[in-house]
Order: sequence, then C-alpha cells, then structure tokens
Amino acid sequence: MGQRPGHGRQKPKKSTVYAGPTTCLRCDRVFESWDRRQNRLCASCHEALAVEPSAEDEYPVHAPWRRPRNRDDG
Repeated sequence: MGQRPGHGRQKPKKSTVYAGPTTCLRCDRVFESWDRRQNRLCASCHEALAVEPSAEDEYPVHAPWRRPRNRDDG
C-alpha cells in the first residue's frame, strides 16, 4: 500500500486576526479596533474617560459571598 498524498504533512496554522470592526461598549458606535478582545472603546469615549472617569469607578468592590458558620459546630 502506498501513502496517501500529503499524509504526514502538517497543515499550516491559520492565523487568527483580532483586529477589525467592533462596537464601542460605551456609545455603541462601530469603529476599527486594533484588537477586538482588548480594545472595546472608541477613541472619543477613551478620551472622555481619560478626562472624566466614569461614575462606575466609584462603586466599592465587594468581597465574595461566604456561607456563615454554624455556631453550633464550634
């Protein structure tokens, strides 16, 4: 039996490109992002937040919920 054509060769990996059009999380405008996974704010919203931070930054961070101990256990 002969080998099948291409048997044993590895296929080149497809490069995943994350750059492209994405929607701004703040104003819902579509803009060209250099990395859609990380860059999710358009330039105007990014500048606006740099000048005047969002009110959401003022909320306290809560500790994770834990079940209270049973006082009878000790």
